[in-house]
Amino acid sequence: MNVAIPTRHPDRPRAVPAGIGVAAVLLGLKPPTGKQWRSLGQNLTDGDEPMDRLVEWMCSEGLERTRLLFDRALTHGVDSVPEAPEPLRAFFVRVEAVPDWVDRDMLRRGQRALRAGGSDGMYVARDVSLLGGYQFSGFNKTLLRTGALEKGSNARFAETNQWALDVITDGELIPHGIGYQSTIRVRLIHAFVRRHVAAMADWRADEWGVPVNQTDMAATLVGALIAPPLGAMGMGLITTPADLNAIAHLTRYVGWLIGVEDEWLPRSFRDGIRVLFHTLTALSNPDESSKQLAMPMVDDPLKWHYRTMPGLRRRIARSQHLSITSGYLGPRGMRALGLPAYVPPWYPLMRIPIILARSVAAVCLPGGRDRAATRGARRQKAFLRTITGDGEATIGNSAVYVSSAA
Repeated sequence: MNVAIPTRHPDRPRAVPAGIGVAAVLLGLKPPTGKQWRSLGQNLTDGDEPMDRLVEWMCSEGLERTRLLFDRALTHGVDSVPEAPEPLRAFFVRVEAVPDWVDRDMLRRGQRALRAGGSDGMYVARDVSLLGGYQFSGFNKTLLRTGALEKGSNARFAETNQWALDVITDGELIPHGIGYQSTIRVRLIHAFVRRHVAAMADWRADEWGVPVNQTDMAATLVGALIAPPLGAMGMGLITTPADLNAIAHLTRYVGWLIGVEDEWLPRSFRDGIRVLFHTLTALSNPDESSKQLAMPMVDDPLKWHYRTMPGLRRRIARSQHLSITSGYLGPRGMRALGLPAYVPPWYPLMRIPIILARSVAAVCLPGGRDRAATRGARRQKAFLRTITGDGEATIGNSAVYVSSAA
């Protein structure tokens, strides 16, 4: 059956941010084939059928009751809800059954490798993946309709950061672990957003496709979990091929849990870069919404929480994070986001010798990788506290009105 491809899908692959372009060349990656290009366009019309079906049932039966049942099944397992109606039971039986291809040792190795990236990996997630992702004007159409401007990018990234910390916590991706719970909650929020935004009078499905569609979700997945270690390697982090492939394995399972279809789930780290490269060639189409979302985010560090010399440290942090964005996105990406075309990449350059020395020690010394992961996790949590202060980042808070309106 021929699927009408939304008009936001370009006629041919577009240029990608500088850092990804370099990685693609070094890895010998080719642009999408004709078949792959059509699939990128067609998948703009696909949501997440299992979760969308569950959300329709939850809304029809009343969210006040069904959300309580959902939370019990998520936290304790569907068998702890003997009165679970069939739609709820069917969904959780599916996601609680860990696929045969999942290797739990590889998951733990991938989690350790991502923790070892420390706060610098999280900086790449914020300054490159999230901020650079505003070049996806088609995705911005959904984001703006969820109240993103009103809620603010700082709160949105804090929630994303909390999800990432949950996912990479040792062993917590198993069913009912905190990483599993957070990922399924994100999947639920996506379905609420799809339902809410698609019902809006001004949503143009023929032009934009389905809100939070498969192509957008695939790009977001690899942007969140594949791009940060790649960026950290550019700052001197030494990561072994086995660790990189473990990160890809973790990404594959997280993607399966969050509702991304199999064709977009990476089989290796190189394949993860391929998915990132291919989706970017289709989605990178900045417009005025890119500037509308990106420019306020640049100033978010001016609101962060520092105990000593807050004014000075906030200004340094703003410069620091802008230097990371410029270093990886390049002048074209910066201009597309309404940012200065060139900011000296002083922070990435300054970090290279420090990260390189620590990486060598982690690889060469007994127990070094475990110590690097412990130190990295501590710094990742400290960065989140800098963003939130005394508050907490609760997954779903920035989209709470969407789920209540659904």
